[in-house]
Amino acid sequence: MANRRSGGFSVPGPLGRRGDSPTERQLLDAIRLVECGGRPPPASPGPAGERGPYQITAAAWTDACEFGGAAWDYHRLVWSAPHCEQIARWYWARHRAVTPEQQSRLWNGGPDWRIKPETVVYWARVQARAREIRTQRRARSTPAAAPRPGVTRGRDCAGAGRLASNPGPGRAGPGGVLPGDP
Repeated sequence: MANRRSGGFSVPGPLGRRGDSPTERQLLDAIRLVECGGRPPPASPGPAGERGPYQITAAAWTDACEFGGAAWDYHRLVWSAPHCEQIARWYWARHRAVTPEQQSRLWNGGPDWRIKPETVVYWARVQARAREIRTQRRARSTPAAAPRPGVTRGRDCAGAGRLASNPGPGRAGPGGVLPGDP
């Protein structure tokens, strides 16, 4: 069935510093890590009946599906991360949670999240995971500095670093002396 509403939005919210707000992808990944610790989701339901990689209750699933105009089978699709992520988007849109903090706290505490102090602790855990994810992704996306062709890092007699010309194999001058050497 076609979805009436995408609900896919990411509005910046405080994560500690300006510009430190998680993207929607980082937020969803952080919630999943907090919920399941990076392990496969447990086969048996949690204490509130929650299931799947995002630990969704049947009531939250039904609420979100109603908002999104989908008739998705909870027991079959709750194990699908993409379906769960769309459920989260619809749930957030339905309850007008627009910042990552609101979205996290709603996910943890349901529609009454504003009056549940434990959701503040949950948000702190999600923030920490989001920072870890951002740091890991930055480290993976930053290429190592490649040396310039023909230049290597060497040491002079005193042990201080210097750049030395590297003409490559078979390019040494007479007597094995490299160009530029005294």
